[in-house]
Amino acid sequence: MVEEEIIPKHQRAIVITAAGGPDVLRLVPDWPIPTLDADDVLIKVVAAGINRHDVHQRAAGPTREPNPVPGLEASGRIVACGKNVPQNRIGEAVMALTDGGAYAEFVSTDQDWRCLCRPVTTISPVPLCQRRYSRPGSIFSS
Repeated sequence: MVEEEIIPKHQRAIVITAAGGPDVLRLVPDWPIPTLDADDVLIKVVAAGINRHDVHQRAAGPTREPNPVPGLEASGRIVACGKNVPQNRIGEAVMALTDGGAYAEFVSTDQDWRCLCRPVTTISPVPLCQRRYSRPGSIFSS
């Protein structure tokens, strides 16, 4: 199911064009919108995190990862759901981990374990989400 707003067929995305520094990143105006699997949600990205993985992916070039659009962390709002996702999640503000692709206007991810963080506001400190999932309990433990 899709939110009331119309989701375009294409989006703007930042793509890794070659191995190197920040100069190899290019804005592509007609990148395809991700397709959803049954357990996925589509997020309209408001903010994306930048982390070490993104830097290493860019340095290695576009063939290192299956997705040449970097970005593992995103914050935004769910605008579409796969068939196994409760439709009442549409409109929900979330932080999520992705398999890449957060440097774009829309990104998809699994709704079960990667989209559990629900921020107080749409723009939130995205790296908190990755820390929560990479080291369970590390936020509140000493």
